[in-house]
Amino acid sequence: MRLRLCGTRGSTPAPGIDFARYGGQTSCVAVMADDGECRLILDAGTGLRRLPAALNGKPFTGSMLLTHLHWDHTHGLPFCPSVDNPDAHTTLYIPEQPGGDAEEILARAMSPPHFPIRPREMRGSWEFKHLAPKSTTLDPFKTKDGWLTIAPFTDEQFERLCLGVGHHEWWTEVADRTERIRGILRGLAKTLPERTTAEWLEVLEKADVPVGRVNDYETLFTDEEIVANENFTLYEHPDAGTVRTVNPGARFSETPARMWRTPPRLGENTEEVLRELGLERSMIEELRTSKVINS
Repeated sequence: MRLRLCGTRGSTPAPGIDFARYGGQTSCVAVMADDGECRLILDAGTGLRRLPAALNGKPFTGSMLLTHLHWDHTHGLPFCPSVDNPDAHTTLYIPEQPGGDAEEILARAMSPPHFPIRPREMRGSWEFKHLAPKSTTLDPFKTKDGWLTIAPFTDEQFERLCLGVGHHEWWTEVADRTERIRGILRGLAKTLPERTTAEWLEVLEKADVPVGRVNDYETLFTDEEIVANENFTLYEHPDAGTVRTVNPGARFSETPARMWRTPPRLGENTEEVLRELGLERSMIEELRTSKVINS
């Protein structure tokens, strides 16, 4: 995969020699696959006009993701012949937000009298969609005394979640699955602050829903799971005193990872490294005297 930076400027395009180093076009990145094809575009600023060169003049077929809808991320849409093309096929995603369907929201800035046509009137095949988070979670959730992370992924887990919190209707009363899950997440955000983290953990663990406490610095090092997994270790540093650090994540029975030395202090191994590179001791002393390296 390669990234082609078609536009990197913000706010407004800036043509001219003064802007040659980073280019004068606004935000647009073409994601090029290993086969040389571009099937994903990130943002549609005026840099989108440079897409035909990346595609060798061919029409675009793929997805376009707008990170947000400021002008410098959308102004290139009607000016790129690779996407405004009878043979192009584009699915355009905008961040999920209220105010209508995705095309209607885009049309607020791209429609008469501001512009001759609406987004849906561009040539080619277009789909305009809101993009909801793939994980379908709104982590973390606030509780009465802390935070929870909840990660249901299957329909069965979502239904058990609704039953567990006492709102089975969240699962049964909305036909469209995407809208149903959005409603569940909104409901959780309102309901979970009514009880403590410990109370909800008991409820959701009983319902067999993936859930966990969000620790802060005060509770992290005493969390039962973290202690049992030996995620952290303490060691004595010659300058800093007692230091807590993370243990290696991978555990191997035959070749267990371990901390066999403390991190080197500034310049501690400089002479050793320079000697390995072939520098004579006299030259190293000269560098030290000249304060090129630490003593």
